[in-house]
Amino acid sequence: MKTSIIMSTYLEYANGALSRAVNSVRAQTYTHWELIIVGDCTPYEKEIAHFVKLLGDERIFFKNLHARTGLASPGTVPKQEGIARSTGSLLAFLDADNEYFPRHLELSIKEFLVDQTLDLVYGDMVVRLARTSKNPLGAPFVRVEKKKNGFTQFIWKKPEWNEHRAKRLL
Repeated sequence: MKTSIIMSTYLEYANGALSRAVNSVRAQTYTHWELIIVGDCTPYEKEIAHFVKLLGDERIFFKNLHARTGLASPGTVPKQEGIARSTGSLLAFLDADNEYFPRHLELSIKEFLVDQTLDLVYGDMVVRLARTSKNPLGAPFVRVEKKKNGFTQFIWKKPEWNEHRAKRLL
């Protein structure tokens, strides 16, 4: 089951976040995917195109929009463009400043195969911030871990799914 991963980007190339995000996709245990990176008129168009070309991975595509759209709703128009270009049976989203765990697609797709009536799969995540203060994010972060590399890591547990959350999502 081919999965289209949609990634929007603007400035993430400059600090290496885009590279980390793309490499987290390439490290997936599930390999039947395509990655569609859409720049929101990123000033790093040439650098990203060169980076993608150097990867030599035919599953990865890059398109840069010619007008900046993300100010009112960051990433929305690039994500819509990525969806329009997608060829997979499933959609997945990964912002250019985030990373997947290596089994993310494998475990997510497994849930769709077990119950084909599902419309959405989501799970726990780890949030790392370069702050060392107490938890600035509040609930639903349930555990704070201070790391040796100077990052503070917040472990987020997904809330239980219910009818109210389903309506909010729709």
